[in-house]
Amino acid sequence: MTRVTIKNRINKILREKTAGHFNDTGWVPVNTSFSAIREAGFDLNLTGTKYDKDAAGNPCSKTWTFEIDMGSKKPIFGICTAHGAGEIGNPLSSYDISAYVS
Repeated sequence: MTRVTIKNRINKILREKTAGHFNDTGWVPVNTSFSAIREAGFDLNLTGTKYDKDAAGNPCSKTWTFEIDMGSKKPIFGICTAHGAGEIGNPLSSYDISAYVS
């Protein structure tokens, strides 16, 4: 399988699992997408997470960085960001997601 084919397969999983608008408190679509990538046979490793805050100090997005281990070849890097779409005092009470590997 070529590197481009692998990226396309992973990006398809991310598109399908993160499409929509969410309001859970456990990052369900993020965890579901990571599980689906692993179930598809890819070795996904989280490399970091961080919250960004708005001007008032409220968390307004959360970002996960990850990589797909390619053995002796360069890993494939990915990012997943939950963008707050909730009320002013709690932007992450509702969110949408952008995610991809490159």
